[in-house]
Amino acid sequence: MPVLPLLAAAAFIGAGASPPPACASARALFAGVRAHTGGKAWDTAKELVADGTGYGEGLPGRTHLAIDLTSGATATTDDLGIAQQRIISSAGETWKQDVTQGVHRLDAPDARAKARTDAYLARRGYFRPATDPASFACLGDVVEDGRALRRVRITPRGGRAVTVWVDPAAHVVVRTQQQAPTHLETVHYGAYRATAGLLLPYEIIETGSAPEETVLRSIHAYRVLAAANPGDFARPPDSANQRITTGAAFTQVPTDDGSGAPVVEAYVDGHGPLPFILDTGGHAILTAGAAKQLGLLAKGGGVSGGAGEGTISEQFARVRSLRTAMRRSAIFRCS
Repeated sequence: MPVLPLLAAAAFIGAGASPPPACASARALFAGVRAHTGGKAWDTAKELVADGTGYGEGLPGRTHLAIDLTSGATATTDDLGIAQQRIISSAGETWKQDVTQGVHRLDAPDARAKARTDAYLARRGYFRPATDPASFACLGDVVEDGRALRRVRITPRGGRAVTVWVDPAAHVVVRTQQQAPTHLETVHYGAYRATAGLLLPYEIIETGSAPEETVLRSIHAYRVLAAANPGDFARPPDSANQRITTGAAFTQVPTDDGSGAPVVEAYVDGHGPLPFILDTGGHAILTAGAAKQLGLLAKGGGVSGGAGEGTISEQFARVRSLRTAMRRSAIFRCS
């Protein structure tokens, strides 16, 4: 199992070092980043495609990234074996295909603001401040692990504020940080290497509210394309792993509201019936006791949460079937 590097969430002043003066011009700072990491090569590069290995929620696997450098659309696919996920995001919308293979549109106000900021970062909008509007605020400079870093808070039009950490000596972005409703979302960039005229990060680490949410991506190869492929950023197709056996568009299943939440009875791999809370915003979750009773082998280690701050530990297991029995009661629709 790979060991994730220990990453400091807060900068500190190294012994014997003093912080450099605050950046006088954010535009000049990012102009230096652009010149050092590709210069005019950024004008002809339209899409980045990356493949590598990933590690998240206690599971190793493969990762695939596509970035439209003009619009900022991104496609991220993580195949961790038993757990697979795909996220397609642009300034206008975000689609997520989760581990159940269900496809969901993330359209809450904060999700839309995040999508606009993520698209701005993906297309390197700070390289074109005259044509890609955003507000800039230079924050106090720091020295972290003996390295001087400059911080700029950027707020794209209609997006979240994001703090961008730049190494002015190496002229590269080393970190971005956004405040989500319940936690900080931090992305670390490192192991920069020259590829097709661009200097690109070969190590990308995402951290959330808990260590279990850390995702490490090690890029093995980039392709720099002169034209973006729209198909790389298409909405994930709906899964074909569910159906109503009669072929109807909807049916009826029994519910029990005695517990304060609608409960349906279901069969897992033919075993049951087992009571499930029907939660339209929930996940396919079994208790540890139920998983043991069914003889399921759990792998990995992550966390699950909802709209509040609370989370629970989770692992992953794959089942062959989940079936509910029909009866004339509450309506259950497939769409």
